[in-house]
Amino acid sequence: MEPITFLVEDMPPAPQGSKRHVGKGVMVESCKNVKPWRLLVAKTAITLCQPACSDWIDWRWAAWLALRQSPDLTAAELLKIVGPRRHQITLADVSGFLPGLRSCMARQDAYVLQGPVRMSAIFRFQRPANHYRRGGTLKPLNEDLSSATSQEAPLYHCVQPDWSKLQRSTEDALTGLLYQDDARIVGGSCEKRWCIGDERPGALITLTPLSRQQQSP
Repeated sequence: MEPITFLVEDMPPAPQGSKRHVGKGVMVESCKNVKPWRLLVAKTAITLCQPACSDWIDWRWAAWLALRQSPDLTAAELLKIVGPRRHQITLADVSGFLPGLRSCMARQDAYVLQGPVRMSAIFRFQRPANHYRRGGTLKPLNEDLSSATSQEAPLYHCVQPDWSKLQRSTEDALTGLLYQDDARIVGGSCEKRWCIGDERPGALITLTPLSRQQQSP
């Protein structure tokens, strides 16, 4: 099978792994953007396989997320989770969408890779103002591994967050969508760098199947 490459854009990659204690033994992710990042990665993966999903509005994606976590939800239960007041929707809206949503989720199973997968990701971050000259043009790029001088702009993103935590949040977002489990990932590469030219923050992801089997059993 050919590698699958797709671009997640318009949001800085968010790390997963650092926890903070909020009381009574409850730990939550330190990065508030990890859930939005995972959802954006998942949205991109789904629309890659099923382009019609790109027309979904926010409440439909919220319904998809809720149903993915609890597949047996009824329309009424789903409406409560999604929030009728927030999205200004009714039970009829959810009831009418639910069959198509379940069908979409079932079709997605056909794209899930069952065998070993190699994953590569290039995480891109928006440059700060000090990477640019006064006129707004980018300073000369320093492509060396050493630190850039004040007259240069670095290529690599050598500050927080850690690349391993970025990889973790991205791998989790794609579980059950493009591969069966992130344990299926047997190798690959990961890179952090600043945006170049017209690039926007996000990630360029490539999945290379190492098995011919794709269909779910």
